[in-house]
Amino acid sequence: MIGGASDEDAEYINLLKEKADGAPVELRVNASRGEVEEVLGRASLYWHAQGFGADADQYPETQEHFGMSVVEALSAEAIPLVFGSAGPAEIVAPIDGVDTWNSIDGLRRLTRMWAEASSDTASVVREACAERAGEFDFSHFRARIGVLLQQYPGGTR
Repeated sequence: MIGGASDEDAEYINLLKEKADGAPVELRVNASRGEVEEVLGRASLYWHAQGFGADADQYPETQEHFGMSVVEALSAEAIPLVFGSAGPAEIVAPIDGVDTWNSIDGLRRLTRMWAEASSDTASVVREACAERAGEFDFSHFRARIGVLLQQYPGGTR
């Protein structure tokens, strides 16, 4: 696990460390940008579980609104295994061969499937992941903003 955490998250981080004790799991809390890029560059799969186990209707703030880390993983050609809700699910939906999960069994199934996939199959999907990440670069963003602004009276200002 790699990512940011605030002082408020200390209890949860300690719980994760406890549960991971003895397992082949590494927690890198508040890693530098360089560390994140290095880890993603070596990753085959990317798990994203924001929102899992939460009631999205009652607590929408528990869901990932966009999922920039998913785009970062895609750009590193890591195959995303994301919870099937909100931003991450929308990001990966157009990628042929990539499915979301909604249960721990679903996450296990997808993980096993990709762990056992042929290198040819994985390579095709990794390339599609990198292509999808490119759709979130600045030039694409600028073009979409331009289209949106043209929909308002007076166009761009």
